[in-house]
Amino acid sequence: LSALLAGIALSQGAAVMSVDLGSEWMKVGVVSPGVPMEIALNRESKRKTPAILAFRDGTRTIGEDAQTIGIKDPNSAYGYLLDLLGKTIDNPIVDLYRKRFPYYNIVGDPERNTVVFRKSDIDEFSVEELVAQLLVKAKQFAQESVQQPITECVLTVPGYFGQAEREALLSAAQLANLKVLQLINDYAAVALNYGVFHRGE
Repeated sequence: LSALLAGIALSQGAAVMSVDLGSEWMKVGVVSPGVPMEIALNRESKRKTPAILAFRDGTRTIGEDAQTIGIKDPNSAYGYLLDLLGKTIDNPIVDLYRKRFPYYNIVGDPERNTVVFRKSDIDEFSVEELVAQLLVKAKQFAQESVQQPITECVLTVPGYFGQAEREALLSAAQLANLKVLQLINDYAAVALNYGVFHRGE
């Protein structure tokens, strides 16, 4: 993966971010032309960040702080979003999610029939919007790591992702103002990822 990113960074002439986004965690790498791949650490100086965000008292938090809020106020924190990304409201996986997390008010988007979290009459979030905010946070980590703007990325996707899930992830990246240069199947990337993301863990 690092070699792939290095080649892309050289061809693009700018820093490129890699996001390994899972249901529970996300890991961020970044490579600049002529510079080896770096792991972008979060605010806690850790390599991986919980893929969860929370909204409380008008403030958005992501990662460990959001996890803490989720313990005290579960319906204000949103996690395991990749499980719902690109799914229609009648998908059996959505039913399983509802049973696992019964405190959420999950409804269907009237136009696309996809999943929407409804917190109140005025507050509701599509899965793409929530994933986009995770990607914005990933971009922030990457930019702080290399001290330059990041506009392009490579995303690792689960092997089970079909066309609908991939398109939903691309939509989320677009909302985050990120250009996706490539989607990499995590089954294909796992051996390459091991030496980069798991070193020292």
